[in-house]
Amino acid sequence: MRYFGQESLGGMGGVSILGQTIGTVAAIVIALVSGFIVYKTLDALFGIRLEADEEMKGSDLTIHKLESSPEDATSRFG
Repeated sequence: MRYFGQESLGGMGGVSILGQTIGTVAAIVIALVSGFIVYKTLDALFGIRLEADEEMKGSDLTIHKLESSPEDATSRFG
């Protein structure tokens, strides 16, 4: 079964569906493992998650010091 790698379809020829499937699965695994390594490294170095009380308050207030929606905003201008 050699379909998508055929020269008539713009491919180089000789590429099977099995070869493409193996390549796709390998790329997905590499991306997931790399993403996990980057996430864990950043979490260990800087800490990605907020503290429990900051989560309850919301990142908009704890990090950015802004209200998330105008309806909930307390007036800062008088």
